[in-house]
Amino acid sequence: MFKSKLKYIILFLIAANSLAFSQYIGPTPSWVNSISVPEQHYINPKDIKDGYYYILADEQYNFNTHHNYFHYATKVVTEAGLSSVSQIELNFDPSYQKAYFHFIRIRRNGKIIDKSDVSQFKTLVQEPEKEKGILNGKKTFYKNLDDLRKGDVLEYSYSIIGEKSIFNRIVDLTFSFTYSVPIGKITYRVILPASLKVNIKPIHNKVAFHSSLITNNGEEITWTIENPPIIHGEDNVPSWYETSAITQISSLNSWNEVKQWGINLFKSTGNSTPLTKNVVSGLTSAFENDTVSKINALIDFVQNDIRYSGNENGIYSHQPHSPEFVIKNRFGD
Repeated sequence: MFKSKLKYIILFLIAANSLAFSQYIGPTPSWVNSISVPEQHYINPKDIKDGYYYILADEQYNFNTHHNYFHYATKVVTEAGLSSVSQIELNFDPSYQKAYFHFIRIRRNGKIIDKSDVSQFKTLVQEPEKEKGILNGKKTFYKNLDDLRKGDVLEYSYSIIGEKSIFNRIVDLTFSFTYSVPIGKITYRVILPASLKVNIKPIHNKVAFHSSLITNNGEEITWTIENPPIIHGEDNVPSWYETSAITQISSLNSWNEVKQWGINLFKSTGNSTPLTKNVVSGLTSAFENDTVSKINALIDFVQNDIRYSGNENGIYSHQPHSPEFVIKNRFGD
């Protein structure tokens, strides 16, 4: 009897352990166009600065399902490039996103070596501003590859699924067609709902989209470029000036629409809640009609009694918490 129970306990623990790791690997979505790693490509060795270069950068965005797919292939040229290439990271916000790898593999001398073993994955929680009291809630799937060698090609793909509700189907993408490192081939693909129209604006970019296909699911737009030029950064360039060749895609038609979207994030109940009313009244009632003193009293309260701290994951990376939340918790945006 005891052995039988022990057997089931062991099986349960094995199953639970498998479920814990199951988030790391998932199937490639059916809507993705399969892009092969180019067998023939030319990279000028003089352009390789860090011991590796990209053979393929393939990105596909499906706004019907809020599903983004990424596929990369990197060739290691020197031992110096191993430390950079062998560490794979996937960052996401679990409050509204799901993320997983589809595969990780090494191409070596015509052979494919699978490196998707989930037991070697780690989930990291990195909060670079936690000392300031600011948390973003983001997580990182991390894998340090073993047995990666000079001359290998590392190929991997992953998905990130989910959209912040505050974006409300807004399309805002920027595609780069020039890099500071060598790259063999770039492909971009965007799938849009039939009811959603976008503006496409190239900047320093002469690469036109290859196709605009209308399907039952909406519009599909793709770009492909091989051996894009390398852009070397210059000193003292203003931050607002774009030196790379890029294409911007947006479903908004003007900066006024951007302003209206932003204003909606800052709508507030003001002092309409009982808690806020009581605090404001207690701080200002002694000053009657002295508006300046009332304002100073409120400023002193915010500066001295409210901690600038907060959990900024999810929608709160853009939308501030309510005044009532801030007063109640004595911290906030």
